[in-house]
Amino acid sequence: MGATSSSGTRGTDLDYTWESKEFHPAYPVNMGFAHIKARSYPVTFTLTVDDVVRKTAVINDKTPIRLPAGYLGDVHVIKLEGTGEVYDIVLATTADELRTV
Repeated sequence: MGATSSSGTRGTDLDYTWESKEFHPAYPVNMGFAHIKARSYPVTFTLTVDDVVRKTAVINDKTPIRLPAGYLGDVHVIKLEGTGEVYDIVLATTADELRTV
C-alpha cells in the first residue's frame, strides 16, 4: 500500500481504517484466536461482538493472538487500522481450528 506518482516512484504509506461486514455464525460462538497477516506492522485490530468491543490490540507481527473468553456472540465485526497492506485475517474458536486454516 502506498501512493505512487506518475513517474512510478513510491510515496508514503497512507493511513486506513477498514471494517468488515457483519458475520453471523450458524450458532452463537466465542472466537478464541485471531491471526492477522500483513505486509508490514503494526496493525490495530478490534473485534466487536453483539455491539460490544471484546478486544482491541496492536498487532506487531504474524503471531496469532488470544481473544477473551466468557461470552457467546451472534454478530461479529472486525476493524483494522494501520498503514500496511493486510492480506489475511482468520478468526477461530480454538488453536487447533486455527492451524487447519
